[in-house]
Amino acid sequence: MERNWTGRIAAIFVNNGRLSLLILFTLFIWGGIAYFSTPRQYNPKIVAPAFQIVVDFPGADRSEVLEQVTKPLENTVLDIQGVEDVYSASMPGGRSIVNVNFYVGENADAAKITLNDRIQSNMKLAPIGIKGPYIRSIDPDDVPVIQIALKSEEMDPVALRKFAHRLAERLTIVPGARNIEVVGGQKRELSIRFNPLKLKEKGIGIDQIRMALERSNVYLPSGDIKMADKYVPLEVTSVVSKPEDLENIVVVTGDFGQTRLREVAQVVETVQEVDSHVRVLRRIQDGKIRTEEDGVIISIAKLEDANITDVT
Repeated sequence: MERNWTGRIAAIFVNNGRLSLLILFTLFIWGGIAYFSTPRQYNPKIVAPAFQIVVDFPGADRSEVLEQVTKPLENTVLDIQGVEDVYSASMPGGRSIVNVNFYVGENADAAKITLNDRIQSNMKLAPIGIKGPYIRSIDPDDVPVIQIALKSEEMDPVALRKFAHRLAERLTIVPGARNIEVVGGQKRELSIRFNPLKLKEKGIGIDQIRMALERSNVYLPSGDIKMADKYVPLEVTSVVSKPEDLENIVVVTGDFGQTRLREVAQVVETVQEVDSHVRVLRRIQDGKIRTEEDGVIISIAKLEDANITDVT
């Protein structure tokens, strides 16, 4: 029976066992040399170009910034080839911040040129009086590797933000995670409303109240207390969580006993006004855009040497 060429090759190895072992051993040695000599990086630096666009619209409120600046800017950058998602914040005072993330592997220089050209070509549609846009590159290590959007029909914005902070605290134990930020929702706030007559009657100065608050580890966002304002907003912390905690703080101790804050001021619990309108627009299947807004967003970046799969 005549063998074909594959059969003849097989016969050579069957009839020459030593030759087969020699070839197998040689392949094993060369494979080992190739494996150990090939350069490799255990945590390769994956580059996904990202940019931040800042536009100022002096005198505009948050809604005007959203409708006249942020949304048109979002639509402009989402039409650019290679853009994966867009994160925006419209703030009071007229500032719009739009972060643009490109897909992994896109050329950073080409992406920035395209982004700038596309925005400049649409500037004729921008409202009169804006300043910018200013475009800057974002360090790849500062770009969130994952963003968690939270929405609820049962929780109010204050409760949702509080839940997000608790979740963010738990995420700090994730190996390689860093820059965990919570954006959106509303904060509870305690406001101190001073009674000038009571302060004068007891001879207590504003500096004494400020020092008493600092001794009690109360955070003063404004950094100072001004009598002209007549009240001071304070962000609620674990140390001071309700009006009674603040009212019972001892301001001064004298010959006639202690004077507590409630004797010279009123403490009112309020909800801090929403300071920015946050939106996340993601490109999903078939090129469609999914928009997430009016919720709370937790963003997580990774350490430079961390493995992205461990974080996500």
